[in-house]
Amino acid sequence: MEELMWAAVQNKHNPNYKIEYEAVLRCLEYWKQNDFMESGNMAKIFEHLYLKPEHFKDTQIKLSLQLGVSDRTLLRYRKKFVQLFAYNLEELRRACRRSAV
Repeated sequence: MEELMWAAVQNKHNPNYKIEYEAVLRCLEYWKQNDFMESGNMAKIFEHLYLKPEHFKDTQIKLSLQLGVSDRTLLRYRKKFVQLFAYNLEELRRACRRSAV
């Protein structure tokens, strides 16, 4: 699923990835709001992992060092990011199907 997120960002101007890219942007907005409410830093981590193509091929260890979190914590965060993306993607696809009918 992360590969789909990365592909959507790399192809953000491609109409074939419109829904996927919108799902990524919705995730970013969610994490920004969550950071505001919880005084967190998840949006910055999300942006680093999924909106900056220069980091897409970085190793888990390198990413954890760059972001200042343990590799185990980063793995937990990535699971949350992917889970939220999957939810947003399904919601957008469902809305798209309803509007097509």
